[in-house]
Amino acid sequence: MAACVTLTLSTAIAAPPPMVAPAAAAPTAPAGPPAATAVDAAAELATAEKSYADLDYDKANLIAAKISAGKGLTHSELVRAMRLLALTDAALGHEDQAREEFIELLTYSADFQVDPNLGPRVTAPFLEARGYWRAQAEKPGVEVTATVHATGPGTLRVITRDPTHIVKSGNVGFRWGSAAPYTTLPLAVSDGGDGAAFDIPERPLTATRLDYYAQVFDDRGNAILEVGNPGSPKSALVDTPKAVVVAGGHSIFASPIFWAVAGVVVAGAATTAYLLAKPKAATGATLTGGAECGSSGTGTPATACH
Repeated sequence: MAACVTLTLSTAIAAPPPMVAPAAAAPTAPAGPPAATAVDAAAELATAEKSYADLDYDKANLIAAKISAGKGLTHSELVRAMRLLALTDAALGHEDQAREEFIELLTYSADFQVDPNLGPRVTAPFLEARGYWRAQAEKPGVEVTATVHATGPGTLRVITRDPTHIVKSGNVGFRWGSAAPYTTLPLAVSDGGDGAAFDIPERPLTATRLDYYAQVFDDRGNAILEVGNPGSPKSALVDTPKAVVVAGGHSIFASPIFWAVAGVVVAGAATTAYLLAKPKAATGATLTGGAECGSSGTGTPATACH
């Protein structure tokens, strides 16, 4: 039950309270850059990338740090922010910090490469980060296998590899065709093994393509790993039998031309079969002892035929 407080006003004038010196404010740590929101991340990234292109590494680094500390970043935004952060820290001589950022970047984008023309200040911490992941028994990643059929249901199997245990949640989405809404389901993260399986309903008669995606997120809701996404899904095609269609949209079996040609072909085949089966008339060639052709009329063998 909610507490109720009643204030009673008195007509008497109370004496003023004694003056008390205000307490000194507790010292506060300097505030870091505010975290970027999902709304302004794209604009901030464009500004940071322009600053990097203009060789303003300090400004690009500051903006990249703010974005990477944000929440709800798409996978593309997260990779772009970490790329800028690692490259600018390396260019500014922050080698240890750059190495750790390259390790994190390779978690999100395992195929990332550094331009060797950037020099050893940048390539050295990157190569150390790549060496770190090469020494690991397992690499981060998401693997999705879509099994679809012309008839009957299908399966979507998702395997997550998370050796650093940064994945906190995930989801999968799928749809038949490109216009239907996605069916979205939560993904129970399983490190390796057989993964998680999702049943795909039987396709509609007019659908020949399954769109799908799988994403996993960290504790700030950033998409750290993905196979496709709602805006750019992966696809699996279904081979379906197709009727041969002629002009006018009718099946070829409804075309009188087809049946006329078919009749000629059948008649020709019957004639050929008859001629092949008909006994052949006897000829004047007789084979007696040796190879002879006809008779000389004198009883002597004829010369060999050529």
